[in-house]
Amino acid sequence: MKLAVNVEKSFFDIPLKEQMLSVKKAGFDGVFFDWCDSEEFTENVNFAREIGLEIASIHAPFDSVCDMWTEEKPPIFHKLIKCINTCGELGIKTLVCHVYIGFDTVAKVTDIGIKNFSLLIDEAEKYDLNLAFENTEGVECLYGIKKHLSRRKNCGFCIDTGHELCYNAGYDLLKDFGDKLFFLHINDNMGVTGDKIFWTDDAHIMPYKQGKVNWQRFCDNLKRLKWDKWISLELCLKNKPDKHTHDDLIGVTPDNFFKMAFNAATKIKDSI
Repeated sequence: MKLAVNVEKSFFDIPLKEQMLSVKKAGFDGVFFDWCDSEEFTENVNFAREIGLEIASIHAPFDSVCDMWTEEKPPIFHKLIKCINTCGELGIKTLVCHVYIGFDTVAKVTDIGIKNFSLLIDEAEKYDLNLAFENTEGVECLYGIKKHLSRRKNCGFCIDTGHELCYNAGYDLLKDFGDKLFFLHINDNMGVTGDKIFWTDDAHIMPYKQGKVNWQRFCDNLKRLKWDKWISLELCLKNKPDKHTHDDLIGVTPDNFFKMAFNAATKIKDSI
């Protein structure tokens, strides 16, 4: 198994390229980050490869993705097509996509939505690009994708352990999606801390710290699935509004942050 971690512009006041140097120094095999429509994205992909890091995945844009279920080819559809084209042309193997976002609407699977996502899969197939649909709020729509589209070779799933805890009531989603698991977003949080589910609970804490994810169950699941792909941590470095989950990382250096992440990823790898 190979180890990967995300880099984000919000992590440090340094470019992603400099963060990737720390990722490589820590011992990771790969890296992943968000797609953006710019030459800088391609430069970052090429730089990662130049220093010996694989692109484990790329995260697709998800703004207004709920429109995919209510409109034929809404603006986010065209943005996702462009993202697929860019990633395909760069030889990237896995693109992580949300199928729902938001807490003010009710998730509902529609024929329009299934058609829109089917067209995305059609486009990805041209490049042999895997689309890994991620669990978020509105998990009903993820089940819709599974029911109608998971027979497609390059349609699979990304399970986010933190989302599972605070957005999906802690339900063991690997039981339902493990047979088409393409990627993992491994992180922790404190569960739902208020009266209702809200995005600020999605803390993306490093595993084996103060969070509440059942890591034994998670590792046992991966062992059962004979998982041999990426052990990939998706982390945050800073607190969400009115939260203090990352106070211990204030002032941490890139080298130290990614070394801690590497140690956590290694612990998971050794437990499988």
